[in-house]
Amino acid sequence: MKTAATVALFFPLLVLAVPIFDTTFVVARRLRHGQRVFVGDQAHLHHRFLRRGFSQPRAALTIWAWCISLAAAALATRFVPFRAHGVWHVWPTLLAAGTGLVAVAFSVYVVYVLEIVKIANPISKRRDRGDPLRKSA
Repeated sequence: MKTAATVALFFPLLVLAVPIFDTTFVVARRLRHGQRVFVGDQAHLHHRFLRRGFSQPRAALTIWAWCISLAAAALATRFVPFRAHGVWHVWPTLLAAGTGLVAVAFSVYVVYVLEIVKIANPISKRRDRGDPLRKSA
């Protein structure tokens, strides 16, 4: 019964992950920069794809593909019987895990392409600040 309750909570969140993700990051950015939250701007996923050089159709298709991969992962957690009657089944488990990995990989790709999470090298940060721990040449 716990698995069914977990899936019932997890399923809608995974299906709606892209709009939730987009809205969360746009609102967080606006709050961080002191902008009004309810005023429109060009910070949503679609506009970020366009600034990266994607065409309108390619941006839309990429967002759709991302939504489809997450929805497929949600459906796999619900409808693929990877553990029926307390016994793990190899092929359904691999199918569900593979679907989940594709969704995670696509999500990482989108985050990387749009530079949503900027990973900076701590050494270059120290160099940019002129840290005294850095050796003088």
